[in-house]
Formats: sequence, structure tokens, C-alpha cells
Amino acid sequence: MIYEVRTYRLKPRAVPSFLDVFGEAYEKRKSYSPLAAFFVTEVGPLNEVIHIWPYADSAERESIRAETGKTDFWPPKVEDFILDMKSEIFRPFPFVGEFGNGNLGPLFEWREYTVTA
Repeated sequence: MIYEVRTYRLKPRAVPSFLDVFGEAYEKRKSYSPLAAFFVTEVGPLNEVIHIWPYADSAERESIRAETGKTDFWPPKVEDFILDMKSEIFRPFPFVGEFGNGNLGPLFEWREYTVTA
């Protein structure tokens, strides 16, 4: 399993419009593969949207991206809202399970560290 984590830094006050456009396109896109998570920052850098796509492997990711790229709805037309975009691929440690539904509410804490050896 791999996870593609896409982070978009948006123009001020663009989050609601971004969510509308992205959400409309995602309704058609989700039949190809579902999102694992979709976040809007509350603390830290503001005007950020992070979405996480699970894939079995790199080949599945490439295949789905090729298929959705042939459509007229994906990628969503959000480029006017974006200041910066970053895409990262993560492979979880073997002892980490899949994302689950929690009972504590719709909150996640995402931490990034720089480790020196």
C-alpha cells in the first residue's frame, strides 16, 4: 500500500470555492478510487487543503491517473485558487493498519519531523 499526499496552499479566502469545485469533480472521480482522507488546516499554515489517496502500488496510481486524465472532469479546475502545490508518496510502516473511522470526531493531527542521523 502507498499513499499519495497532496497539499495545496490556497489563496486567502479561496478554501470554500476550492471545496465546491473539488467536491463536484470528486463525485465523479470517486468511482475510480476513493480518498482515504481530506483535510482543511485549522492550526498551523492556514488556507491549506490536504488530501490522501490510497493505492495498492505505483502501477495502480499511474493507471488510475491515466484513466482519470482522459475525462473532462478530472483534474478539477482549481488552478486559479492555488498558490503552491506539493505531492508526496508515503509507504506506511508494516505495523500500521489502514485508516479507520474514529469515535473522537473529525480531527487528525499530522506531524512532520526532520531527523538527523
